[in-house]
Amino acid sequence: MSMSIFYRKRASNPFTKESVTEALKTLVGEGSTRRDRYLRRFQRSPNAWPALDEILADVEAQPMHVLLFAATTIRSKIKREAHTMPVERILQLKSGLTQCLQEAALLPAGRPLIIQLGLCLIDLGLHFASWSYELAELSEKMVSENRPEHIRVFLELLQLLPEEAREYVVNVSPTRENFIERRLWVQAPHVVSLMGQLMGYQSIGLEGEKQCLKVCAAWTRFGYMDAEDLINSRVILRTHLILLHEEEELHAEASDLVVALLESASIANDLELEVFEMGSGLEDKFLGAVAQDKKALVANYVAVFLQLAATTYTVTQGAKTLVAEDRRRRVFGLLLHVARYCEWYPVEQTLNLWRKLLQEPHVAAFEPLVQDLMRILFDRIQLRDSHQDSGLRRSSRFGLFRQRVADILKAMAPQVPPAVMDALLATAQNPASPWMQVEAAVFFLTHFIGSFAHLKTSLYERLLAILSQRPQPVFRRVERRLQKGLKKQATVGGEVNCSSC
Repeated sequence: MSMSIFYRKRASNPFTKESVTEALKTLVGEGSTRRDRYLRRFQRSPNAWPALDEILADVEAQPMHVLLFAATTIRSKIKREAHTMPVERILQLKSGLTQCLQEAALLPAGRPLIIQLGLCLIDLGLHFASWSYELAELSEKMVSENRPEHIRVFLELLQLLPEEAREYVVNVSPTRENFIERRLWVQAPHVVSLMGQLMGYQSIGLEGEKQCLKVCAAWTRFGYMDAEDLINSRVILRTHLILLHEEEELHAEASDLVVALLESASIANDLELEVFEMGSGLEDKFLGAVAQDKKALVANYVAVFLQLAATTYTVTQGAKTLVAEDRRRRVFGLLLHVARYCEWYPVEQTLNLWRKLLQEPHVAAFEPLVQDLMRILFDRIQLRDSHQDSGLRRSSRFGLFRQRVADILKAMAPQVPPAVMDALLATAQNPASPWMQVEAAVFFLTHFIGSFAHLKTSLYERLLAILSQRPQPVFRRVERRLQKGLKKQATVGGEVNCSSC
């Protein structure tokens, strides 16, 4: 292969393919400082191009670490020198890099090299903002022969492009953000169409289909593709089928595409009905995965539900329509499933959204959902048999979970009706109640007490009387906390007596 990297020959050029590869073979130790200085000079020298050309002209024969060094050196030189390169030289470099990329695709362990060569091409395209026409040309070169290796390499490049574009805008050229964004937006329909086409190619296999989904997720997540590009496309139809039929090999990538669409909708403050229905329609699939203990699928559905709830909350904030209220009820109903069936971390994530809802002036409309959440959390925070003697360390994972629940209980407190307080007190004082339920009831009551300031003293005294009848050592620690609260309340002043307390 001839990469045709441009340079002027100089008899005194100290950098040759042989000298560079020899320096890279030198072991760390004696002479390594000298070697490092030589390689650093090589990377910054305008005379480095001939050696780089020769190294990448023989991809199959060179060790991977030498090829990676050459590719990363080219990328750093593009960033420093691209603005000084004539157009014909840029075209030669792109052609050579594309050919190298095709050859790297055939190497057994060539992915690191593929990524570096892809980044070189991306950086060139971003520097000249030329992706508006080059993407189609590159896809023709890489896809037209229907060689699976070349197609997967092209998909790798497409997946890298959005993040690199965002990084380029932020760190290199903020003034060109709109220019680059428009170029990529123009290409989004072409990318969606191409991904839909490629997902029908059996030759690319499962890995290729995964990459197609990842490409669309990356373009969507970084703002260069949105629901309008994807709705009614073959990509979104295939995504829906993967989720409905629970194709486990592709499930994570399909779920992530839905999450990316929801993230994009949140930023745009516009949630398409089709995207909402796709996410909320997975409720039965989630419950089935829970019943069959398919943990990976459950985690995927939870990711969709959490983002769906966050996006729906954002988009419907301030809206007083029946449609907006219905959407909120549906997504918070999904969060109840997460709270009931999932491990602590996802449950904690749902609590952040519940807290936002509880702070709204019209939260009373969601009272049935909030009371369902109370019942679920009451079950989730109950201690185990092993805790009845030594109690629970606050620093343990379960202890931290209970602290998060305590925070949400304080936020719920102003909405707690007297009937709930009565029910908790009845559970606590019932001699037939298991000690774990008594402890949970007291846990709830102590965090709800703040909304009943005029009854604090009576409630503390009543709880202490209830706990004195319980022999488990764990209650002695609870009693000490209640006594501290009672003493603090005594310093505040009297209260209005209540015959029911």
